[in-house]
Amino acid sequence: MKALLNFAFSGISLIGTMFAILPSGSANASFTCGPHLKTYRVTSTNGALGGVRCVKFINQQGRDGNFLTFVWYGEGRWGNTDYRHVGSAAITESTGKQVNYAADISGNGEGTNGIFNRLFFRKSSDWQTIQVSGDWDEIWTLTTNNVLQDYDSRLQPLNSCGKNFSRYVVTDANNQANNGTGIRCKAKNGVWYGEGNWNGSPYAHIGFSAYKGIGASDICEPSRSRACGNFPIGSLKITGSTSCILPEKLRVQGAWNEIWTNNPSTGTCID
Repeated sequence: MKALLNFAFSGISLIGTMFAILPSGSANASFTCGPHLKTYRVTSTNGALGGVRCVKFINQQGRDGNFLTFVWYGEGRWGNTDYRHVGSAAITESTGKQVNYAADISGNGEGTNGIFNRLFFRKSSDWQTIQVSGDWDEIWTLTTNNVLQDYDSRLQPLNSCGKNFSRYVVTDANNQANNGTGIRCKAKNGVWYGEGNWNGSPYAHIGFSAYKGIGASDICEPSRSRACGNFPIGSLKITGSTSCILPEKLRVQGAWNEIWTNNPSTGTCID
């Protein structure tokens, strides 16, 4: 499998379009994804800063039978356009073909709203750099001490997910409404991004589904989240289904105890 991964992620050349420069924030601005995620600096091929990627390496079979290599949360801006997205990188083991997917979150001031299923990754042997081609043309570089310097996020708090996600409103399953609330933006690849407030503290995380179960990791950036937990695969269980016709509820149990409610009449829903 190691040989397969090295082959699959090293044989792609870069193509695409140059991006405009990202204006940096204050001189002391920085961003970290925290100890449970790898923080990558994102640049165009001419070196212009474009944002941050919070990468979670999975290296297990995915729920669709492909080998799930990693999932990620990304944000930043190209020129004057803010963006926020989630994605997944996988390989068909029998052929070595990459099966990668990303979707933009929108409706909170972001300027992008795309779905990207023609992404190709070419990594260095130690994952210090990841070159992205196809729908995007960018380079991810692992940051020193897991901190991205000279980046100041200007994204608004999450409320809308946009057309590419099912949007869930989160409440505490113990019926203690003041304990916790939030929003979950769940993509069709099983990856979701969540934000909210729990016990008076803000949080942000990325979650994912694999063959052996469901897991999540908090994005431990102090300006975004006071929570900094890690929830291994199998520590979360989600039951229920969404019809995209009638309001539905999902029950999250295990390390969390939540109810996710999707109402297609007031929010987005994807099959």
